[in-house]
Amino acid sequence: MFLLIIGTACGLCAFVSAIVLQLSLPGWKYLSGLQRVGPERLANIDVPRLRRRLSLILYFLAAGCLAVSAMLSIKSLSTSVAVPTLLALAFVAFDTIFFFWRRFDHNAYSEATRHSYRAFIVIMNVSFALLCAAFAL
Repeated sequence: MFLLIIGTACGLCAFVSAIVLQLSLPGWKYLSGLQRVGPERLANIDVPRLRRRLSLILYFLAAGCLAVSAMLSIKSLSTSVAVPTLLALAFVAFDTIFFFWRRFDHNAYSEATRHSYRAFIVIMNVSFALLCAAFAL
């Protein structure tokens, strides 16, 4: 029951966030991570395309979470399969968000910043993989 509530809540939050991003409703800059970007750096980011891609990712995440929740509610999916599935959805969403951020951000960054970015991505990917493996056993 707890997993059903969590999956549904994550799906609904992702759906509402996608709508806010797609329609540029108040608060969309906070959802996209652009609230702290200065105007000189913001000029080098393709904001409309980034916003559309992020909303698309959130729509897919919402659909996946709600599908897993629906399968849990009709008991066609066990919790031992649902947990790794939800973690894998989060893993894929995380990677695609960072991929699109790097693709549409045309700012120049220092070598130290690039290395710390890559290290962060590797650490998060390993963490998600270990969580998926731990719950799959």
